Amino acid sequence: MTTIRCIIAILALLISSASAQVDCFAERDSGSYCAENSSTRMFYYLPRLGTCQPFMYFGCGGNSNRFASAQECRHACANAQPARDSDSNDEHIQMKAACSARYDTDHLTPVRCSTSADSCPQGHQCTNGFCCPTSDHVCNLNYDSGKFSVGGEKSDKYFWVPQFNTCMRFSFYGTLGNANNFPNYNSCMAMCGPNARA
Repeated sequence: MTTIRCIIAILALLISSASAQVDCFAERDSGSYCAENSSTRMFYYLPRLGTCQPFMYFGCGGNSNRFASAQECRHACANAQPARDSDSNDEHIQMKAACSARYDTDHLTPVRCSTSADSCPQGHQCTNGFCCPTSDHVCNLNYDSGKFSVGGEKSDKYFWVPQFNTCMRFSFYGTLGNANNFPNYNSCMAMCGPNARA
C-alpha cells in the first residue's frame, strides 16, 4: 500500500513539474537547424485565438510552447490563462467587456470611438469607448465561416438564422468572419431569439 502511494506521489510530481515547464504564452519559436532533415511539424498554442496551430520546428532550441500534436497542445494549454494586470491593453477583452458581448470577438477588429453619434459604422453604437454592433445588426448578418489561419482548426459555433427564427450550428475556421458567431446555442438565442428582441 505504501509503495503504491509512493508511486502515485512520484507520478503526480513528474506531471506537475512537466506542466509547470510549459509556457503556453511564449511566442512561436521555430528554433534553429541542427542537423540535415531535422525539421518537423509541431504545434504551438496561440493565446489570442485560443487554438493550437502547426509550425515547422527546425530541430534545436526554441521554447516550451511546442507540442508533437494538436491534441497534446490542447491538453497542455486547456486551462491556460494569460497573466493580466489592471493596465492590460488587450483590446479584444476590453471590447468584449465594453460591448457585453455574447458573440465571439477574438476574430473581430476592435474599433475605438468617441462620444459623437457618427463615430461608429452603421449598425454600431459607441459603448464604453468601443463601436459595438447592435443586436439588430448582428442578428441580420449572414453567417460567415471565416478563413483558416495557417494550419488552423475549425470549431463549432452558432449563428442566428432569421428565416427560421432560430440559431444553427456552423463550422468556424478561426479568422475573419463577423459578429453573427456565438460560442453556443444559448448565447445566440439570448441575443437574437424572439424573447431577446421583443
